Amino acid sequence: GIGLSEVAPAVALDILQQYLMPEGDRHAAWLHHGSPVPVMVHLAQVLWNRGADRARLAAAYPGLRQLHRFLAGRHPASRTDRWGSRLLATWDHFYNSGGWDDYPPQLHVHAAGLAGRVAPMVTACQVIRSARLLRRLGRLTGHDDDGEYAADIARLAEAVQAHAWDADSGWFGYVEHDADGRACGLLRHASGANFNMGADGCYPLVAGICRGEQEARLVGHLSDPRELWTDYGVTTVSQSAPYYRTDGYWNGTVWMPHQWFFWRALLDHGHAGLALRIAETALATWTAETARSGRSWEHFPIVTGRGAGWHHFGALSAPVLAWHAALHTPGRLTGGADLWLTASRRADGGGIDCDLQLDGEPGRSAAAFARLDPGARRATFAGAAVPACEVRPGLWQLTLPASGAGRLCVQ
Repeated sequence: GIGLSEVAPAVALDILQQYLMPEGDRHAAWLHHGSPVPVMVHLAQVLWNRGADRARLAAAYPGLRQLHRFLAGRHPASRTDRWGSRLLATWDHFYNSGGWDDYPPQLHVHAAGLAGRVAPMVTACQVIRSARLLRRLGRLTGHDDDGEYAADIARLAEAVQAHAWDADSGWFGYVEHDADGRACGLLRHASGANFNMGADGCYPLVAGICRGEQEARLVGHLSDPRELWTDYGVTTVSQSAPYYRTDGYWNGTVWMPHQWFFWRALLDHGHAGLALRIAETALATWTAETARSGRSWEHFPIVTGRGAGWHHFGALSAPVLAWHAALHTPGRLTGGADLWLTASRRADGGGIDCDLQLDGEPGRSAAAFARLDPGARRATFAGAAVPACEVRPGLWQLTLPASGAGRLCVQ
């Protein structure tokens, strides 16, 4: 759906709707096919910002709310909220928390029979992010559900901060629970290392709930060539972890989907340089392999950079269409998950004239990219000048307030 939103938005809307059930359906909260990551909520925002049919998106909102309630543990059939810590896990519904089959701590949880005791980060953090997205979509479509979303965000953010941060390693960990459902420490590898030195350990960045130095340390992991950064993009397990290997499926390889979530989070938090590096590297990796083999592979082992896995797995390569559009489609404005484009007007001289809602942290800055015709540019937001820098010919990096609403003009 995210890929098709760039080439066939009506079909992308069809894909969104096929995953959603009528509110109150007794048999299924949503079409559970694959890993229980609420990509559909992100797709709804992408389609909104692309100017898709607002009436159809409004009609999809109740189904998206039901999906969110299920993952948040607030649906009769859900078993995601099972511990006193209030952390979430989807193990009772599917073996795979984030789609990363052999991700080391997930593999260990199942091999050691710990699914009833251990919570990953990705589930709670994706639910926080879906609550933030649906809070805005609800407002835009005439629904007043702010209270329940605010409660989910507060409850889960508090649980993650109370139980999962490992200041010594700088990662958020998988959290163990005792027989009474009380959090009792972090899941550790036999070496004593935090078992979550990888993409899952950075997921509070996607949720937007980092405090103090946490954000800097997670961004450091994503950008460090000794850890998650590689010549082919962001890998899934830190290369410094004692359980890192070069011949895994997710371990030792680069996949596009989670890089897309981190790309959006980095824009939300103003880390435009790393966001651009992720997008350009992903495009280069995918383009080189597709030019060579003519195929669209699942993933890219970092020892070779070549495509591997199933060679027709187009959905897992879909983010390359989003990155290409962001960097190369004239007139395109691209921000993170906190940026909502509520109205757009034709701008003279190949510029941008639109209305934005920004749902990030007050007092901070967010980043966005604008692809424009060549020429000098001046940017204003809500009547005030904002920094605009041409980082590539025709590609402008904008610095916006992370929170607020107003008219953006790039002339």
